[in-house]
Amino acid sequence: MLKNVIIALLAIALIGGATTVAVWSQAQTAEVEVRVRAKRLDDGRTEFAVQQRDGSGWSDSLFARNPRLTATPVVDRWYSSRGVIASAPVDAAALMAAARPSPPVGWAPLGDTGGDVRISLEYSVEPDVINDSLTTVVTTRARGDTFGFEYITLSLVCDGGSLNLIADDDEFRFSDAPVAVTLRVDGGTPETHSWPYVRGAVNGYSPSNDRAFIELLRDAEQVAVQIKSDSGTTALLVDLAGFFDTPVQPNIQHCGQTVPAGVALSGDTGGDVDINITYSVIEDPADGGLTTVIETWGNSSYLHLVCDRGRLDAVLDISGSTYATLSWTPTTTVRTDGGPEEQFRWPNIRGVESGISPDDDLAFIERIREASLLDVRVDRGTAASTATFDLAGLFKTRAQANVDFCGQY
Repeated sequence: MLKNVIIALLAIALIGGATTVAVWSQAQTAEVEVRVRAKRLDDGRTEFAVQQRDGSGWSDSLFARNPRLTATPVVDRWYSSRGVIASAPVDAAALMAAARPSPPVGWAPLGDTGGDVRISLEYSVEPDVINDSLTTVVTTRARGDTFGFEYITLSLVCDGGSLNLIADDDEFRFSDAPVAVTLRVDGGTPETHSWPYVRGAVNGYSPSNDRAFIELLRDAEQVAVQIKSDSGTTALLVDLAGFFDTPVQPNIQHCGQTVPAGVALSGDTGGDVDINITYSVIEDPADGGLTTVIETWGNSSYLHLVCDRGRLDAVLDISGSTYATLSWTPTTTVRTDGGPEEQFRWPNIRGVESGISPDDDLAFIERIREASLLDVRVDRGTAASTATFDLAGLFKTRAQANVDFCGQY
């Protein structure tokens, strides 16, 4: 948090006017109006002081050590006093709120989701050494229950230059006959189509005009999918967060087409890359307050974005780290997309989610918003715990606006 403002005093400056000084602290800025005062003494020397704006007036004069200029200064030479430090009250919460975008007119936060909404993303690229081609698969899965016994998957498949959109569910169908697939995009009008069964890199039902349906889904947040045939019906809401934002998206976007200069396709990923995301919005029936949690995890390590009744937190829970017993604040090293490392002191936090959280949650969230990968190392004395998070889809869920506008609704 921004706790004070440091004013650097240059004693020899233009006299008689006030100036506004922008002060940096943990990726935030505050502005303080200051002015330099000067007074001629009986012995001919000039004494300098500094004041800062205090409401409608000015603070007491602040003096540096020996703030007096000789009566016979050398021509064309700058003179400087020692620095002066002055504290200034700053409303850190107000600064953080002002840094966030304002909600659009008429916007309302996402309400109670009735429990966790789970998203499972997988992507992979496998080279075909015989045909000198790549097979790219991106799959998102909606689960109807915690154990995943009921599900619908949507897959984007580029196989040898052919692009397919494929839907499948948990029903055992013993016929390759076409089925009725109904799509309702972002709560719009349901449309039913006959999709034939296809076999290939991914088996399932696919439209004959795949690219048109892919474009239909590209800018959507969610799609309700119903797959219906004589042997069963499955209908679930599929959240499309991250579906078109994985690192292998160029392979899908340019499937079977000439790749533009400067665009690099992904090669072998070495197997499927799994991403798990959940989000939930819980409303307190007593006062209508909302608590929003978005999280991603892997290998028992979690990254949470939490808006709890207007308070914004980014919380890390790294596997192998025990925060509750620490009497000191661990040093956390973060790196995004293989870039330079940065170290921060992240104190322990207990609340809706427990772990460690940066003092400046908003700055950290903005840092990782456009990143694909986040590497974290938590130093614990003589040991360290590490985790890597694939951030695809983390900032794309339907609950994201609740976090972006946290404290403004």
